[in-house]
Amino acid sequence: MDTELALLSQLTIILSLKDRSEDTLVFLSTSLCPDVKYLILDGSLGDENEKIFASRVSPNLRYVRSSPDRNIDDYVLKMTTGLEFVDTPYVIMVDNDDVILRGGVIAAIKFLQSESSCIFAGGDLLGFLRSNQGKNRVSWPKTSYYTGELHLKGGLEAINQNRLAFRSIWNSVFTTESLNWCWNEILNCEVRDPYLIEFLLIDLAFCRGRYYYTGVSHYMRLQNQSNRAIASLGFKSVDQGRQPKSWWQESESGDRILAKFLNIDSIELESQFFRAAAAAGLDQLHLRPTTLFRQIVLTASDHTHWLTLPGAVRLATTRAYRFIPLRDKGGIP
Repeated sequence: MDTELALLSQLTIILSLKDRSEDTLVFLSTSLCPDVKYLILDGSLGDENEKIFASRVSPNLRYVRSSPDRNIDDYVLKMTTGLEFVDTPYVIMVDNDDVILRGGVIAAIKFLQSESSCIFAGGDLLGFLRSNQGKNRVSWPKTSYYTGELHLKGGLEAINQNRLAFRSIWNSVFTTESLNWCWNEILNCEVRDPYLIEFLLIDLAFCRGRYYYTGVSHYMRLQNQSNRAIASLGFKSVDQGRQPKSWWQESESGDRILAKFLNIDSIELESQFFRAAAAAGLDQLHLRPTTLFRQIVLTASDHTHWLTLPGAVRLATTRAYRFIPLRDKGGIP
């Protein structure tokens, strides 16, 4: 136990906020750990989140009220300057509708300490859906992204592989130095589409080092959030299934940055289309007899919100959710 506490004390959780104060209260009830440092970067337009933290004074909570996130430039600046407050060797970025799983975070820190060439780590990303009738009723946790195929990979190989079959590892545990470097590169580049920034940060991390797959889930993501902060910060090209001219220009700009760090020609990077299609779900849905039953069970589970959120967290922590191994189309085959 002392070893676990020592590992957790080396982590800062960066909670980026833009309104949705009701989700902030849920996050604090499920993901607050006294042994971890929290850096709250509040770019809300309103003051409800500020009121919440005004009444929560704790030595492991640091609240920073930034300029409102009115556009993507505000958000990038908030994240870049916010990292200057981090004084731990490891960090993870979360939203207030996410759930952190303690055991998975401990595993990620442990492996990052033992593998010096790895600069970010994590396990499978779990997803859950929330009932429209109440925030405390959710679906059975399911595997949204399997990241084992990226284990100990980095550089061009990892970037191209992830573009062909995108796995979101934005919410991995990073070394603070590496994440700080990634955000500073983003601050000084021309890429400003919110989704492309997410892809670029992951690609930049692969330029910096390798990814470690722990096999232990460290994170649960709400999949039916109707008010995603990132969608309000800029273009909605991915959500709408179409890419304007700026998308391609910014994507090419990002590839030139990557090519410089990898010392390659940018044509060696996989086509931007694969990146866009993987993230936006532009592939057509095909019904296959071999997967039809799985899809029926998955759909039925998505529409059945009988678990409490703490109950879902316990299932995820103990891995009991694997007794009914639900998987998204993009998850484990």
